Amino acid sequence: MNKLSVLAGVLAVTFLASCGPTNETKTGIGYGLVHVHYVGVSELTTVDGVVTEASFEEYFLPYSWAKVTATEGTADTVAVKSTSRTGAQVTTIFAQRVKIGDKTFTIEVTGAEWAQTFKYTSTDIADIDSWVANEDNAQWYVQQIEANAYGFVNASGAPITTFELADASAKVSMRKSESGYWTVASSGLGWSGNMDAIVDLLVGSKMDFDPADFTKGTDAPLVWRNGDITTGATVTDFKDYLSLALRAFANLEAIEA
Repeated sequence: MNKLSVLAGVLAVTFLASCGPTNETKTGIGYGLVHVHYVGVSELTTVDGVVTEASFEEYFLPYSWAKVTATEGTADTVAVKSTSRTGAQVTTIFAQRVKIGDKTFTIEVTGAEWAQTFKYTSTDIADIDSWVANEDNAQWYVQQIEANAYGFVNASGAPITTFELADASAKVSMRKSESGYWTVASSGLGWSGNMDAIVDLLVGSKMDFDPADFTKGTDAPLVWRNGDITTGATVTDFKDYLSLALRAFANLEAIEA
């Protein structure tokens, strides 16, 4: 074989290789508000644009963890009087102030008795739940929780260590996956089963989804669908989690070798 033939063969192999799979691996993380009162985190891994791994985690906001086991009128607490979906009148005791990182939030209660709502506010932050809808703010919140930089304080800013958390899940762990939140019998889904169902939807896809295209079935099984796609997920705010995963996809970065 002459030198020109060898060179042509090498060039052909190089060209074909360049047209083949690159096996480029990327990872991305998305942060945001999900299910009204929780901070969600989604992490994706892709190879050549196809999702190979996905995960979800959620962190409790003061809406959950600021509930305390104290009697009405206890110092540094506020009673919120509301009516449950069953019509029962419920009094819930919340810490008046919480400190997260370098920010102090104070509860603000509005509405007439038995129809009250509340939010935690801080300087330039009208409502922490709305504030963490911003991705940077949600990431900051998660970082503070992971650093254990949160707790109860009094008017002078001194820590209160005598309050006990009243929320059955948040008092176990600030991570939903570790808290026992919405656990069900083995035949049901619950929180973890729903996250698994969404992961099953994402893995193998190129994230070419639009949350607006999904609707929840009205006949059993009451799962989210999009045309021929049946997700298996029943969670009310499915679209929140899909949007969160799309944030993670938008944040993909190549893994350095």
